[in-house]
Amino acid sequence: MTVEALVFMTVEPNAVTEIPQKLKQIKGVKEIYEVTGNYDFVIKVEGENYTEIAKILREQVLKIPGVIRTTTSFIVAKHL
Repeated sequence: MTVEALVFMTVEPNAVTEIPQKLKQIKGVKEIYEVTGNYDFVIKVEGENYTEIAKILREQVLKIPGVIRTTTSFIVAKHL
């Protein structure tokens, strides 16, 4: 079973142009959106389980220079 999460990211203003290229290199990052509002990016991350997603965030996403913080919401249902 695949677990999916939306990750809302706040980044330093001078890192906005570099962040997407770094995120594209991370296995598990499936979609990247630059957005307006309280966050700078929303990414969709997929993994085999919650632990794998946590590991991707902890060991890769949060180590990207310029990432200030993330907020993660796991997807529990799709309505399409």
